[in-house]
Amino acid sequence: MDTHSLKVIELSGTPRERGRIHGEELREHIRAVLEITKSGIEKNLSIDPAHYIRDFLAYSNFESGIQQYAPDILEEVEGLAEGAAIDTDTARYLQLTDEDWVFRQKVYPELSNAGDNCTAFALKNSSGVLARQNMDINYVDGYQVLFHIRYPDRELESFVYSIAGLIALNGMNSAPLGICCNTLMELYSTQFGLPVQFIVRKVLECTSFDSAREFLRKITHASGQNYIIATAESFGSFECSANEVTEFIPYPNSPAVCHSNSPLASRDIDPDAMARFKSQAGLDENFKARYESIWRRLGDAGRDHTIEDAKAALSAHDDRANPVSRTFDPESGEKFLGYTAGSMIYQLDRKNPVLHLASGPPCQTEYRKFRFSDLWLMQ
Repeated sequence: MDTHSLKVIELSGTPRERGRIHGEELREHIRAVLEITKSGIEKNLSIDPAHYIRDFLAYSNFESGIQQYAPDILEEVEGLAEGAAIDTDTARYLQLTDEDWVFRQKVYPELSNAGDNCTAFALKNSSGVLARQNMDINYVDGYQVLFHIRYPDRELESFVYSIAGLIALNGMNSAPLGICCNTLMELYSTQFGLPVQFIVRKVLECTSFDSAREFLRKITHASGQNYIIATAESFGSFECSANEVTEFIPYPNSPAVCHSNSPLASRDIDPDAMARFKSQAGLDENFKARYESIWRRLGDAGRDHTIEDAKAALSAHDDRANPVSRTFDPESGEKFLGYTAGSMIYQLDRKNPVLHLASGPPCQTEYRKFRFSDLWLMQ
């Protein structure tokens, strides 16, 4: 997708009003994403999509965690359903992508893959902290969106990258603070925790590294995930599971941290999930190859890495079979199955925070700058 054709939508007002804007502005895109999602369920699982979604929502019990920690975001989802003219259960289902992968792995292990493969890292340079991520997801090209969220009664703003109908994939705010995410399917999950998309949105309401870290530590996590949290002064990588939050530190005083999709610090490993992971050929090699590619390029403590270094690292094909930037052939019919649907670099400078965003594989897609100001769109 050409980043210059990316839809950029401002969300403001009450949570329900924000959701309605999302639903109304992207109604046709949301319905298209739903149709593709349902077609994937029918094709890959040979199950009626309506029955599958009903069974999944009956299995899940995320309501209590959401009501405790993110009731405003749940209200936004309800507004989204109203604006898009879809039922509330379907809108809720769209917000549970990582948790849906866990469900599929448990109930249909012989038919499921291991979820998506993302590469994220953060490092210090002479101007502050750079955090960045390639978001590799099983969704369609052309439905990406950037939300510019303005919160009532606060000066805080957020840029949230997503897919039509989803409240968040990742993003940064004007504090500045950024969050990157990597699925960790091998870790223990729970039906009673807070789902990933809700966590991303609540972290983006934090204005300090300490408050974001404390939020990650106090909640129960519905599914295994690594979060890299970064501000202008600090960064950290946190492997989160149903039972613990473990910080991953490459070595003491490391100037950088990198993560792909395999636990590097947590011991809260689900043996059944690990067995399913090990049964899928090539996954371990893929995770290691992407990690090593990024670390070779950006782990050097003696170099002042630049934005261009970050772009090159995220565009890399150092291992041709397991590239960091994952492309697709539009003619192959396989473009919906795990490609790089977005690449983000958070330039976390207190005076001038900038989001560098490519809405497709960065080896093929131009980055565009977004700033928090009255002229916030495209510098």
